[in-house]
Amino acid sequence: DLGIMDDDDEYELPLPSDLLFEAPIFSIDFHPSTDIIAAGLVTGSMEIHRYRDLLESSINNNNNNNDGDDDEKLLFTDLVHEGACNSVKFNEDGNFLFSAGADQALKALDVNSLRLCYDMPDAHPTSIMCLATLGSTIFSGDEDGCVKLWDTRQRTSIASFHQHSEYITGILPLDDQWLLCTAADGALSVWNMKKNKLHDMSDTNSDEYLCVVPLYENSRFVVGSAEGVLNIYKWGTWDQPVDKFQGHPGSVDCMIVVDDKTVLTGSSDGLIRVVQIKPNKMLGVVGEHDDFPIERMCLSHDSTYLATSSHDDTVKFWDIRYLYEDDGDDDDEEGEGNEEDEEGENVWDEGEDADEIEDEEEDDDEDAEPVAKKGSSSKRPKRDAEQDDKDEDEDLDDLDSDDDSDDSDDPSDKKKRKAKDAKKKNNKGKGKEKEKTRPKPKGFWADI
Repeated sequence: DLGIMDDDDEYELPLPSDLLFEAPIFSIDFHPSTDIIAAGLVTGSMEIHRYRDLLESSINNNNNNNDGDDDEKLLFTDLVHEGACNSVKFNEDGNFLFSAGADQALKALDVNSLRLCYDMPDAHPTSIMCLATLGSTIFSGDEDGCVKLWDTRQRTSIASFHQHSEYITGILPLDDQWLLCTAADGALSVWNMKKNKLHDMSDTNSDEYLCVVPLYENSRFVVGSAEGVLNIYKWGTWDQPVDKFQGHPGSVDCMIVVDDKTVLTGSSDGLIRVVQIKPNKMLGVVGEHDDFPIERMCLSHDSTYLATSSHDDTVKFWDIRYLYEDDGDDDDEEGEGNEEDEEGENVWDEGEDADEIEDEEEDDDEDAEPVAKKGSSSKRPKRDAEQDDKDEDEDLDDLDSDDDSDDSDDPSDKKKRKAKDAKKKNNKGKGKEKEKTRPKPKGFWADI
């Protein structure tokens, strides 16, 4: 036995055991580069746990789940806020863990020393509901619908946006210019941070908006709602969604991006679903918290584990590496589905060509559509390019077969065949050069 693993063996890593807390969990977040996870509790406490050590240690912990193992996993616990700790968020390099709570305070923990290093006691006039980070900027949204921007280098607020009438439920910074926010008033707002003003805002809906994620290289945005509807907005068309997907029996409280057309949704019915956008359909279920609602979700730094929290006071871990496996066969199926969409109904707005997702017109440089993170690529142009090469190769094959059936020894025919063979060879080389690897998402605030 040479110790060579079968294909299935490499996926048999131990799954971290559930983390059980003594109080309801209001927020969770993975460290961007280390195997630790933070949680904010309703009591105001904040905890940091190590969810995976070396493989041997992890196997031992799974085989012997006792109090000693749980104590060994706990790296930090302290009563940080007076009232609920509503949100915890690591910054992009993982050196600091920010927290916000019902006491209107914004605080930061030095992850290396595990000591509080920043305390802004009156950061907002009301309870802070959620946080997001981008570079050296921290975003905080409060109960009154106000969003503030904080520069961690200056340790002060650098901007404030107040357009919503209800509490902020989601903050999505796309880059250093564009910021999207959702609120319980059922509206989606788009802010131009360079101009420090509101760029546009959707109509107010009776359905509460609870979360927002980007798809199709920041040209589409999916908003989860209290009635279980996924509202799909198009960049530049903000008044109403261009499409709606009804399929969740309960509210969609949180979402995680898998790839440019797939999201994971956490719903109040306790199920974690895999949902495809365009064409809209349910692909499957990752897991469940029995009948307890899924309140929060986050993705580990290596895209191996999905963590979810619920009213059962536990954080569960799910191995989702299969969602990132090479899906060459799926691409072919998706290609067939797109052909059907072209012949049948269009799941986007009327008259819109799917190719416009990649090349929408820009009004000017200041109001231009945000560009996705360098290195990301849409699967649609890749698939179209490969299909074009495939079609051209098939045409060449047909020509070659016609030539083979011709018994003529005309030198000009031989020259034509040689030219076709050379062109076919070059086309195959170009097709390989166009192929790109799909990037893996790391987190909705840092993977744009």
